[in-house]
Amino acid sequence: MKHDYIQAIPMKLLMCFMLPGIILLSSCQSFPRGIQITELDETFPTIEQFYSYYSMCRAVTKERETWRDTGWELDYFSHEPTNTLALAVIEHGVLHMVFRSSQAPKQEIDTRINYQFRPAPLFFTDNPSYKAHRGMLSKYEGIYDDVHNRINSFAGEEILLIGHSAGGMVAYIAFFDIYHAYPELGVRLVTFGTPRVLTRNAAAQLREAEDRIIRIVMGRDIFSSMPPAILGYRHVGTLVRMGDQPFWKPFSVSDHYPGYQHEFIRLYEEYRSSSSP
Repeated sequence: MKHDYIQAIPMKLLMCFMLPGIILLSSCQSFPRGIQITELDETFPTIEQFYSYYSMCRAVTKERETWRDTGWELDYFSHEPTNTLALAVIEHGVLHMVFRSSQAPKQEIDTRINYQFRPAPLFFTDNPSYKAHRGMLSKYEGIYDDVHNRINSFAGEEILLIGHSAGGMVAYIAFFDIYHAYPELGVRLVTFGTPRVLTRNAAAQLREAEDRIIRIVMGRDIFSSMPPAILGYRHVGTLVRMGDQPFWKPFSVSDHYPGYQHEFIRLYEEYRSSSSP
């Protein structure tokens, strides 16, 4: 009897620590309906285009000579101190700039940067109330000149920023910068499973541009609802849903990875089958 009581104590202590964590994760999650990716009209990119955008996210995980049979000319640029890698691809007259997601926990730099979630003022604005995730802001600052150099040397007028997870966070900051710095350009943003990155005042500045922003969320991807809104962070843009959202599963890690990859492969195969004669 005494032995059983002693064995039960660690479990009770474990539950005391686990319960607040479960409550916090659940409070991070929100359930806006959004638009199902299969119900989008012609004003949105096609499944084939979304598949291409996500493929670019996979191409930026590390520097490569080529990416499969796409024929893309891969123009990588990076900032080693913050372990930031980005990719520029010009296709169909559009400059695509894609930002790599976090490599944590394998990369200690990214692990440290992820936890720097205390908001910091956007360094490229004069208004100190416009803030973003401090760690992701440092990543964008590291490649700021490279981003602007590519925009200034680009002869076209359309720019598409893309990112998965933390890469989407950097893309959001880049969008805020480019949207205001180059009003003559048609800049757009597409993200996959991206956590909140802008604070309330900064997000409010992009409300007028919500039709240029698409944020795609797979199933119950928990990372897309972090950091908690209680810390002042806000989402902005058109929410597009994909995958199942069972009521009994308030959050999921596997929906974040490899969920997007698997679901896009399935959707793309269906798209090709329905498009073939």
